[in-house]
Amino acid sequence: MYWSSDPMFSPCGIKERMTRDRYDKISKYFHVADTSCNPARGQPGHDKLSHVRPILEAVRVNLMANYKPHRETTVDEAMIGYTGRLGFRQYVPMKPTKRGIKVWVRADPHNGYVNDIQVYLGKENRDGDKGLGERVVIDLVTPILNRGHHVYCDNYFTTVGLFEELQQQGTYACGTFRSNRRGIPDEIKQQKLKEQGTSITMQKGNMVATAWRDKKTVFILSTNFDPTTPRTTVQRRQKDGSQKDVSCPESVRNYTKYMNGVDHADQLRAMYSLARKSAKWWKYLFWFLVDLAIVGAYILMKESPNHQQKTRTGKPKPLTQLDFRKKVAKQLIGDFMQKRKRNVLKENIQLQGRICWPANLGKRRTCKMCSKNGKRRETQYGCEGCGVNLCVECYKPYHVEKFPERFGK
Repeated sequence: MYWSSDPMFSPCGIKERMTRDRYDKISKYFHVADTSCNPARGQPGHDKLSHVRPILEAVRVNLMANYKPHRETTVDEAMIGYTGRLGFRQYVPMKPTKRGIKVWVRADPHNGYVNDIQVYLGKENRDGDKGLGERVVIDLVTPILNRGHHVYCDNYFTTVGLFEELQQQGTYACGTFRSNRRGIPDEIKQQKLKEQGTSITMQKGNMVATAWRDKKTVFILSTNFDPTTPRTTVQRRQKDGSQKDVSCPESVRNYTKYMNGVDHADQLRAMYSLARKSAKWWKYLFWFLVDLAIVGAYILMKESPNHQQKTRTGKPKPLTQLDFRKKVAKQLIGDFMQKRKRNVLKENIQLQGRICWPANLGKRRTCKMCSKNGKRRETQYGCEGCGVNLCVECYKPYHVEKFPERFGK
């Protein structure tokens, strides 16, 4: 709608710098990588992400290099919506976006900054001793091992073996787990808690397994929790609408507080997404990476002490993502101007040797007169002198309106 003829929906900033046909041409031939050197499918060295590999690695490197994460970090999955044909397209029924490209994400729960990502390409023959969830967590947290970070993940990733390996490398962890996981005591698996707020806790070294009864039983495994810590409370709504304080272990409260890093990142990215409908799967991943880079830069600028905004009275002014995106767009466009130069018909047409004759202009375009009247009709015929496409019935009204002196109007 940047090129709409309706003044209500036609912002002139983009319209003055690029024509619609040029935008369509750029979109048609747009690529971000040279895939001619990529081996054929099924051959050794074939890269499924060759269409976006350069931009993917550039974004990952810059995300990790330009921000020092907080102590707590979250590992979870994100979905890029895509319903076309694709070998590694996933179906996750519990997600709001059920079909698309799955991306493993490590994000900061304090602000939603994405520290690292990994695109899931399907089953791979890598380490047979580890499950997919364990391998993903190890891959994503490798840059921050032996630094005392606390990793939070859900029951898809949590295993006793993973937490033991993280603890050996100076990293703590906390997450919900499934009751059928190996290494979990039978007393925890076979518990029968009925009253809300009751719990069972068992410890082995620094690893603590907890079963806590909320509306249903919640299982928490952690290596960053001291079971002697005084219990806290959470509020729960009762059937009569009243609020009730329910006893709760500190590990559950920490998990609830710090497990929202990836969800926060998804929320920020979806607020003003650049994604556009396309038949090519890699463009969806490309727009995801662009949004990731913009949101990351927004968080960096928001937290930088050298870029704080103030009002006229000197009070702090918060930076919104919309304002940041508008400033980025204006700075990227700058003073660029490449507007199409249209042929202007002078009043004295005879002196220029240009006479209005109906002719076949060779290319179908919208009729100028119909467009002005709110209709959309295409034709390849028009006026050779004026250089506009016109329907047969619109030829005379167009010239009568444009040259009233010729027709005594």
